[in-house]
Amino acid sequence: GYGMTEGASTITAKRVDNHPSAGHVLAGRTIKLHDKRIYIGGDTLASGYYYHGQLTPLKDAQGWFDSKDLGYWQENELVIIGRADNQFISGGENIHCEEIEAILNRHPAIQQAIIVPVADEIFGARPLAMIQSTLPFSVAQGNEWCATRLEKFKWPIDYLPMPESLMHQGIKVSRQALKDWLTEHYLQYRTL
Repeated sequence: GYGMTEGASTITAKRVDNHPSAGHVLAGRTIKLHDKRIYIGGDTLASGYYYHGQLTPLKDAQGWFDSKDLGYWQENELVIIGRADNQFISGGENIHCEEIEAILNRHPAIQQAIIVPVADEIFGARPLAMIQSTLPFSVAQGNEWCATRLEKFKWPIDYLPMPESLMHQGIKVSRQALKDWLTEHYLQYRTL
């Protein structure tokens, strides 16, 4: 499923199956896509954000909330691509960090993968994988795994172990914290 607090939690849902989608839109909710950007509307959408006695509306003039997520329809089910702010351009191609992460997270030796875009003189940016793995993991292993699962321009240029110090600071490892750590410990990479 797919959801967020602003939409009263769950917005789409489905039974677990082999199709990588977030499911069908639930009653009382609506979704529209504009250039793959997901906008949410409907009866369950919050009125706004309440802060210091003030209510700041979250909907635009047409009644839509910009989720800042990206997706597309596959038949009548929503497929989530990732966050708009986690997209970067490499050699003129859009790359979504979450797409690569989903592929790497299926590898039997990887418990968790997070993609960090790094500067590249030729392509502008390239993906680098920070991974939590049971075994050392090489670029050759990554290339072999990605060969039939991702376009070549999406293959990570390196696989670095995720720092233990960042893995226990909350529910999810912060992409920004990984960027900061990488900048401090691997001078050959400049994060974007």
